[in-house]
Amino acid sequence: MPRERESPPSGIFSSAAVEDLLHPLGFPIPNRALCEGWETPRLLVLVTTRAQNARNREVIRKTWGHVALRRDVRLAFFAALAPTHDRRVQDSLEEESRHFGDIIQADFIDRYDNLTLKAVSILEWTLNYCANITFLLKTDDDMFINTFQLLDFIDTHHAAINTIFGFLFTNGKPDRNPHSKWHVSESEYPATHYPRFVAGPAYLLTSDTLHPLWKSALPHPFFKLEDVFLTGLIAQNLHINRLGDPKFFNHVPDSPHRARSVISMHGVPLKEFYNVWDSVCSSSGSREADCILKLCALRALALFLFLKRPFIG
Repeated sequence: MPRERESPPSGIFSSAAVEDLLHPLGFPIPNRALCEGWETPRLLVLVTTRAQNARNREVIRKTWGHVALRRDVRLAFFAALAPTHDRRVQDSLEEESRHFGDIIQADFIDRYDNLTLKAVSILEWTLNYCANITFLLKTDDDMFINTFQLLDFIDTHHAAINTIFGFLFTNGKPDRNPHSKWHVSESEYPATHYPRFVAGPAYLLTSDTLHPLWKSALPHPFFKLEDVFLTGLIAQNLHINRLGDPKFFNHVPDSPHRARSVISMHGVPLKEFYNVWDSVCSSSGSREADCILKLCALRALALFLFLKRPFIG
């Protein structure tokens, strides 16, 4: 069973460096084979998830996760250790990994304060097992991604380097409310503003940023706000471009048309993913056909995996 990792100190900044809180190559479910033999590496999508969020992963696989069927795309769900220490949760995740082959698990406790560790672990895993990609999309399992718009965006920005794309905050301020989960005291962060940063729910990195970000993050004092830390403080020190684009829309779309024209949507109820997906798929004839073909392939794959499951009686 994976061992429990040390949790970060309670403060926002701490004397502990990020590398002191991470076990090198500590992946109880490493999924080294995800990118093996990949002849056309282009886009890797890593979806942060919690071990117990099996329903979220199921819905994503049946909707926008179809993108993983493309030859130039890989998708996986990135989890850590369940905070409940429930062996059944771990066993279920390992079984899910055997069935779908799209789970990665890092070696620390999964909680909000550890999102920075998860983001840095994503960089570490990618550099070790999937380094030949052109772009990495980091997103969350409560996000809806319009993969058609995402791929169009990548086509348009295929020559981009040294850049993180997403929903850009240019005037972010520390939250001084002591009751907020984003609370940062003046002693922890005395400046009145954060550097520009890209919102954590979905951001797209050019592959040349991955190693510098990872290498610079490791010795840096731990900071619990993942997006501020990685795409703000660390990226600023490295002079990495942070570019905002309205297609990274971190809100619920107000109309089906809006859903068809953006890349990322936050706050869409899980039960509505299917309706949003249908709307996205029906936005044009060629793409509708693409959706139908890939959804049929996905259903066939799901049936194949179901039939392969060992009988447990």
